[in-house]
Amino acid sequence: MKMSKKIVVDKELCKGHDNGRCVQIAPEVFDTRGEYPKVVDTEELDDEKIQRLIKNCPSEAIKVIEE
Repeated sequence: MKMSKKIVVDKELCKGHDNGRCVQIAPEVFDTRGEYPKVVDTEELDDEKIQRLIKNCPSEAIKVIEE
């Protein structure tokens, strides 16, 4: 059985750096209508883009949970 990956944004850590670096990298993944980016769709994300999201978050607010 293949493990799926879930991306979460820790709202306590997220500071919205540079108007959301994560949103700039993967705008199709996030809903930005609230205080912090909310993950809405990760189906199209490959491992490379996931790693870019994690590396480019200066607050280390983006985490991946394998389910």
